[in-house]
Amino acid sequence: MYNQTVAILRGLRRPRYIIAAFLLLAIVVECNTAWVRDYWISQDASMVHRVPCRKWPTRAEAERIIETRAAFFKRIEEISPDYISISVGDTMNSFRRCPGKANITIWFAGRAQGEAIKAIIPDDKYIFGIPYSIINY
Repeated sequence: MYNQTVAILRGLRRPRYIIAAFLLLAIVVECNTAWVRDYWISQDASMVHRVPCRKWPTRAEAERIIETRAAFFKRIEEISPDYISISVGDTMNSFRRCPGKANITIWFAGRAQGEAIKAIIPDDKYIFGIPYSIINY
């Protein structure tokens, strides 16, 4: 009986290694693709772009474009003035920074607002050549 129990316990070590290897692989894949985060984010009407830094305009170019297209951005803010804000910065999310470059982040407070913002913006990655993210806070 003792020998059978020891054999069974030794046999359980292999599945632990397989499970650990699978979890490690899942973490590596998630870090590189952000598939799970994108799925969870899309559930609340948020959208985070995955545009590489080299394709971002400089901060001066982005600010110039935003000034010339002020009516467009005012239209977005008018959806819900108290709950929508637009910011320009060099941070896409907490994982990536692009010094000297700029993107647009639109913050909103509800799913209906997010859907209304998406209906106004014609592209899913750029607003007038500037990459953007919309985030439900």
